[in-house]
Amino acid sequence: MKRQPLLCRRPLVLRSQAQLFDLLDHSEPKNLAQVRTVTLQLTDVDLTALMGRHARITAWTLYQRELERLDEALRSLAGLRDLTIIPPVDNHSQLLRALYISIVALVPKLLSQLQRLVIEDSDDLLEKVPTLSSLHDVRFTMTTTIAADRGPPATKKLSPKLEEQLKAETDATMNAVAMSHGKVLNKIRRASTREPRTKQKHKVEPVMPRRERVVADAVLKARVRKSARQQRRTVARSRQEGSG
Repeated sequence: MKRQPLLCRRPLVLRSQAQLFDLLDHSEPKNLAQVRTVTLQLTDVDLTALMGRHARITAWTLYQRELERLDEALRSLAGLRDLTIIPPVDNHSQLLRALYISIVALVPKLLSQLQRLVIEDSDDLLEKVPTLSSLHDVRFTMTTTIAADRGPPATKKLSPKLEEQLKAETDATMNAVAMSHGKVLNKIRRASTREPRTKQKHKVEPVMPRRERVVADAVLKARVRKSARQQRRTVARSRQEGSG
């Protein structure tokens, strides 16, 4: 069922990308063009596709697909005047952090009518996304706009031990990623000044050098599979205890 025009004219609070995609799927383009104010809580992508023992898809592919959908979503909301972005709650994953920075970098490029951008992050983000300074009004705040209960996460919560293990494994490459952001974003700025030759589907990728991308992809995939194995063992033990 399509959203009513009146609903699209109200300030929208979206607790995840999934809610944003649902809005796009159930709204007419002319109604989306009337959306003026959006608060968007970013969440991690669904990584369950990596849990299969013979899964061939990479974590990088999942993040790239998510960014492509978000790119399309922002293009559909080109009439936005006021946008608030809330970063993912747990964004120490390299790929998730790259996705977040890449989304922020798309804003100046795609939302030419934006009058105010609020990001619930520190102004250190300007160093990674210098194109934000081209916007009329950019504000950084650590105040949570959406209530503390932000709804269920997009993926299953992994154990704190596994989260800490991933953080330790990726810390070694984080500095290299940060140093490379400037070069990659320069390429994005140069590309944004060129007029597209055709109306082909835009291909965008999270801001991350290939070497760090491969490392992060392998680490995240191993982490998810290990979590899946532990969950299967837990279920098996519970069944044995129940039958005993």
